[in-house]
Amino acid sequence: MNPLTAVLRAPNIELASIKLKTIIAKILNECRRVAAAEGVHLGPGLVDVMLDAVSRYSSYPSMYQNLSKNRKTEIDLLNGRIVELDRVHGIPTPVNQALTALIKHLERKK
Repeated sequence: MNPLTAVLRAPNIELASIKLKTIIAKILNECRRVAAAEGVHLGPGLVDVMLDAVSRYSSYPSMYQNLSKNRKTEIDLLNGRIVELDRVHGIPTPVNQALTALIKHLERKK
């Protein structure tokens, strides 16, 4: 969720939009497949749980705040780690790759 708020320049609550549910589902499904390859089971209702959680907060996550203050973000530890593990397990993660690249671009742009 953090990279989406940073790219969209939006608070958490705006991610709860039904229009973003498809992309959020793609991000989380890639994470779920990588987690399973690592021996971690993430339940099938993860998308709805995450959307419910963000719908309660109007705050801006740390990744958004770091970019707005010209600081390095934690993208490598979040979506970047999923991308690293996709290479280990041979699991495609194009959406997480795109988010990681977008955030890295925004870090350099500042």
